[in-house]
Amino acid sequence: FKLQAADQMTSVEGVVVSAEAGRLVVKDEKSVDHSHAVDSSAQIMIEGKMGDLEDIKKGMEAHVTLDNDKVISVTASKPTKFGEPRQ
Repeated sequence: FKLQAADQMTSVEGVVVSAEAGRLVVKDEKSVDHSHAVDSSAQIMIEGKMGDLEDIKKGMEAHVTLDNDKVISVTASKPTKFGEPRQ
């Protein structure tokens, strides 16, 4: 087991457009859609609890962590200020 170098880790934050079997689409603050394949090894956290990709709802805020473009974790939560622009 070897840890990857930190410079290969990236993340995307935004609002969930869709989350279904094996694919997550997140819209970032520039309104750009980011589509990611998500396999069963990815850790999915929803509102602080372990969950499944299919349990993530459209409109939730998501933080996606990637390692060499492979999703290793997704943290999703309800929007903090629904309907207000993020700063």
